[in-house]
Amino acid sequence: MIENAMTKHDVLTEQEMANFVFNPRILKQLERCRKKLNLEKDQMNILDWGCGRGRAVVWLREQGYKTFGVDIDPEPVENCRNLLSSRGVNPDSLIYLIQNNTAKEFPDKHFHFIFSYGVFEHIKDLVQVAAEFKRIMAPEAIGAHFFPALAAEKQSSNDLHQKYIDAWQRPKVERTSRHDQRAAGSGLLQLYCK
Repeated sequence: MIENAMTKHDVLTEQEMANFVFNPRILKQLERCRKKLNLEKDQMNILDWGCGRGRAVVWLREQGYKTFGVDIDPEPVENCRNLLSSRGVNPDSLIYLIQNNTAKEFPDKHFHFIFSYGVFEHIKDLVQVAAEFKRIMAPEAIGAHFFPALAAEKQSSNDLHQKYIDAWQRPKVERTSRHDQRAAGSGLLQLYCK
């Protein structure tokens, strides 16, 4: 067990950001998308869906990407405000609270890449989220959504994958998907917007 592990209930600190390691699987998908779309980092609109305290948003911004975050929980969003402000960034321009699974702050077809990590298994209305992704994803955009392996008494990763694919199909967007179950049994769901 890791001692002093930070959670969404803790204030985001410079020390934590100095030790933060961005998920390499997400970075690989992001770079794949960037190259496919032939975009520079600062041209690529990225959304962290379920960003919590915004560590990935901050890290990706430091790497030159145009990244934003949304979350439904006000506590972690509040817990990043001091760090962003101390860096001269207005937190209200990067990280947004959302309600009813809609990111109304963003225009249609805005994002080239949307990702989440450990979020989809908590979403109650996948159809609504899929419809919102369809609205805010640019043509040829990619969504990479990782979810953990689940206990046997709950749904299997394959069951969750099918549930998400079914939700994605309802908005009638052209798509393909891939389920990847490497890395300690975690699942990857990729959604492609045509």
